[in-house]
Order: sequence, then structure tokens, then C-alpha cells
Amino acid sequence: MPIVIRKFNHTETIGDALRSLRFSIPRTLSEMAAATRIQKTILDAFERNAFDRLPAPSYARRFLRTYVRALGGDEAYFLQRFDEENGCCDLTHVARLPPRRTGRLWRWTGLTAAKAIGVALASVSIIGYLGWEVRNITAPPRLGVDFPVDGYVTHDAMIRLRGQADPKATVKVNGTEVLTRQDGTFEADVALQRGLNVVTVEGAKRYSLPAETYRRIILEETTQNALGSLPSLTAN
Repeated sequence: MPIVIRKFNHTETIGDALRSLRFSIPRTLSEMAAATRIQKTILDAFERNAFDRLPAPSYARRFLRTYVRALGGDEAYFLQRFDEENGCCDLTHVARLPPRRTGRLWRWTGLTAAKAIGVALASVSIIGYLGWEVRNITAPPRLGVDFPVDGYVTHDAMIRLRGQADPKATVKVNGTEVLTRQDGTFEADVALQRGLNVVTVEGAKRYSLPAETYRRIILEETTQNALGSLPSLTAN
């Protein structure tokens, strides 16, 4: 592209000078954006002196150099004007961090994310542990009957029921509390009536749901008692 030689008006701004240079070619902003591969919004910001819409000055100078070269202007002149009007220090814009500071910001953000994940995992662990503790407290205690088995048939009107439960549980047999040993085993004498007897064994801890089990026991008449009710037979 031929270099355009024109007399600069030092009373105009750098944006006015760039726009005048583009009109002299002539080219549109869209055409210059395609030719320089610079976003149209950045080129428009240069021509409108909207320095707050530009990237960091170090990057803005590179874009300006490319743009002026494509327009055929004096690169050194426009860079000098840009430094005079915008400032040559990257820290001029308080709201914009230089590239190195930006990198530190990303590292800080990553560290913060890692901390947030760690806090979330710890919270989930604590909630899970508390849930397990609540379930352990409210769960029914361990309870079992070793003797008799369900459906047990006997001729004795009194049997001794044996079982085992959680050592911290309170055990009741047919509604009557029985003593438990340190290992949780217990015994209780149960009086039976003739026929089918249903024995209820309950166990519960403080704040827990109750545990229940049943034993069906059948008390039968003895053969001797059954024969005693028959008339005696005498030999002829």
C-alpha cells in the first residue's frame, strides 16, 4: 500500500487524525478491521478517543501501530500522540491491571476455588457424619430371642425365655421390664396358658424407635392328664 503523505493538524486529536487518514484512502471501519484483523470496536475507540474502551496501553500501542501501518501513516507520530493523550504507563488506568497482575489474579482465583471446593467437601462430610449419628441414635436397637423358637410346643406351664439385646436398651417381655446383663443378654420366666400363647419382646433406647419380636408358644395337655379324664377299665 502506498504511503499517504499529508500535513498533520496538531490541533486535532489522534482520533480525528486517524479518521481523516482513513477517509483519504478511503476505507470503511469494517474494511480496515478485516484488513488488520483488529476488532472494529477497537478501531472505533481509537477514532473516537475513547481510551477507556481500549485494552491495556501496551496492547493498544500494538493495535495502533498495525492500524496506522495499514492506513499508510507515520507510526512514530501516532504512537507519540497516543502516549501524550493517553499516557505511556500501563498503571495510568486504575481499573485495568497489567498482564502480569492479571496472571496473579487468575492464580488467586484458582486458589480461592480450591478452598471453596475444600470447604464444600468438608461441609458434605460433616453433614454426612451428623446424618449417620442421627440415624444411629434413632435406629431400633439390636434385639433377639434365643429360646424358645417361634411355634414352640411344650407341656410346661412355665418356661424361661432367653435373649440378647443392645446393652444400652431397655427390654420388656409382655410389657414387663426385665433386667439385662452387661453384655445385653437377658432372661425372663413366662407363665403359659393352655393353647396358643403370644409372647411380645420389646427393646428400645433413649430417643430410638422400638424394636419388637414375637414368639408363639403352644401349651399342650400332658398325656397323663388326658388319660385321667377317661373312665378306668377293670379286668374281667
